[in-house]
Amino acid sequence: MKKFLLTVIFLSSFSVNAQTDEGLFEVEYEMNGQDLKSFAFSTENCPDNVIVKSWENWVNSKEGTTSFFKKHEAANIKFKNSDDTYKSIISIVQDDNGKTTIINTLTDQNGMSFNQESYEFNSIYNYLKDLSVKTKQACVRNELRLANDNLIRLTRDNASAQQKKGNSIKSYLKNSNTLLKVENKKQNLEDKLDLLTNQLEKSSDDKTTDKLMKKKQSVESALRNIDNQIISLNTTIQQSEVNDEGLNAKINQLSIQIKDQRIRTEELKKKYSSIN
Repeated sequence: MKKFLLTVIFLSSFSVNAQTDEGLFEVEYEMNGQDLKSFAFSTENCPDNVIVKSWENWVNSKEGTTSFFKKHEAANIKFKNSDDTYKSIISIVQDDNGKTTIINTLTDQNGMSFNQESYEFNSIYNYLKDLSVKTKQACVRNELRLANDNLIRLTRDNASAQQKKGNSIKSYLKNSNTLLKVENKKQNLEDKLDLLTNQLEKSSDDKTTDKLMKKKQSVESALRNIDNQIISLNTTIQQSEVNDEGLNAKINQLSIQIKDQRIRTEELKKKYSSIN
């Protein structure tokens, strides 16, 4: 068997010999100078509090009691078809491969650890296996909750970006239509200016010339204002185009993330269904 050096959340460290598989497996380790055998199982992407809560529920279902000062120990655990009561110590170990190993050390009233050689093995083993299944299910449910929360956030962000894009398109169309109208108005004023210029060239009467000059100056002033308006509209339209590019990129990115998250959620559902 391969030996690992593992760190426990409430002890310093100990060495474990383990023959692992996908379900419950037996471990051999040394704790406080004593060689012990127990059973363990592995999970991944699971916070310690979810693991401990699952174990506490398991303890409570067996009429066991936990201590405020020793939160990872439970006593007075009773199993059906067993006349003995047991003590349970849960050890959460972070493995080198990124997984988490949960060791449930059971000892009877005589201080004997529960293992494959225990006389009540057949009566109790399935209860330990049940803890393994329930904890793995709780871990996947936690992953599913986080995945759903993330999907909700991504969907909300996508809807917000889509709404901003819709508002941007409306603003773009409005400004584009305004620009076309202003440019038409400019063409009319330029035609009027050409007419006034021709009239001034032909005018020989001072009074008429003065009136034409004032009209020309008024038209030239209007043209300058329109030119400024056209510049402003063009700047706004160009900025809208830049904003649309950014929104399109964000929407595309969010769409990919939403697709990936949905795939991940389906994988987690399949993972949950396969736990046994």
